[in-house]
Amino acid sequence: GESGNLRFAPECLCYIFHHMALELNKILEDYIDENTGRPFLPSISGENAYLNRIVKPIYETISKEVENSKNGTAPHSAWRNYDDINEYFWSRRCFEKMKWPIDVGSTFFVVSGRKRHVGKTGFVEQRSFWNLYRSFDRLWVMLILFLQAAIIVAWEGKDYPWHALSSRDVQVKMLTMFLTWSGLRFLQSLLDAGMQYSLIS
Repeated sequence: GESGNLRFAPECLCYIFHHMALELNKILEDYIDENTGRPFLPSISGENAYLNRIVKPIYETISKEVENSKNGTAPHSAWRNYDDINEYFWSRRCFEKMKWPIDVGSTFFVVSGRKRHVGKTGFVEQRSFWNLYRSFDRLWVMLILFLQAAIIVAWEGKDYPWHALSSRDVQVKMLTMFLTWSGLRFLQSLLDAGMQYSLIS
């Protein structure tokens, strides 16, 4: 019921369930706490403890990130969306930094715009002129290679294109398409690196 507020973050729910299931197993197995010598007690107990110590901090963080989005008008790199939050919860860093019970001082709870916060964890859309190439790179590669092949074949001046392809010179010139393809793929990798660098935490 209380976790209904986190329903759009299923990995977060799995993280919570994982830790709560471990504690439940210790209780059911009559585990004795090594530090106290007494039966194991859940780390979170009391009235509304689950809501106040688990759900509320995560929900407030998500709420602040939604405010940072400025109703979807802020750049994608300026705020974390549900995908980024979900991806954080299935990273090893989450288990190391967030711990259990949840450490509200961890970097996850620091809102964007401040130092030492968990930023974007995956793809970040950067709006620029180069997006036109980057988003449709396969289409552009196909069109450019087709244009190159058409120019090579047309340059021979034969009546039909397939007649030009029987020429050894044309066949050798057609091999330059591999160089063009390599150059276009290299451009794609440069754009990927340049547009994503420093946006992923």
